[in-house]
Amino acid sequence: SGGPWTCDHGLGLHEDGERLVTIADRNKSVQCSILSTGGKSVWSAPCESVSSVAIGGSVVASGESNGTIHVWSLATGEALATLEGHREGVLALALHGDVLVSGSYDSDVRMWSVSERKATAVFTEHSETINSVRVGGSKAVSGSYDYTARVWPLGAPPAAPTRQALPPLIPNASRKVSTVAGEGSLAVMEHPAPVRSHED
Repeated sequence: SGGPWTCDHGLGLHEDGERLVTIADRNKSVQCSILSTGGKSVWSAPCESVSSVAIGGSVVASGESNGTIHVWSLATGEALATLEGHREGVLALALHGDVLVSGSYDSDVRMWSVSERKATAVFTEHSETINSVRVGGSKAVSGSYDYTARVWPLGAPPAAPTRQALPPLIPNASRKVSTVAGEGSLAVMEHPAPVRSHED
């Protein structure tokens, strides 16, 4: 199971409200802790240089500064998969069921099938760093330093990775988009301007 449980770079909280995943050891490991035990660590997985994490369902995902993404078992910390495709560091991750959405310094948004361990869609319409991604319902949203937020469809055909251009949701932001969040409505925070909302 698992809804759109996401994180901003270095922190992710599971839907059960108990399990917390963080970047630890100066970006050299991913750590899973239980809040009710005072944050006692359940497992820690070594990495080269972690730049983002996400938690959802039965897995944890971590993005590395070299562009790779690792998928771990939430229960044990066992390495389940390594996903490759981004050309630069992975700065944003979001999990929604079997779908993992990633955003990178390379300005691409990628969608992955966790179970099939492969990319199902690649979106290249952003022109700068992807700083935030969110998922909910049948959509994913990405925020970028190119002053736009964009909406993408989930559930792309699982054959070859697809590319699909959609118009920017916020085409004329006055600042770089640093955070996107929301269900039913979209809140966009421009860096460093205050929050504004866009209804679906």
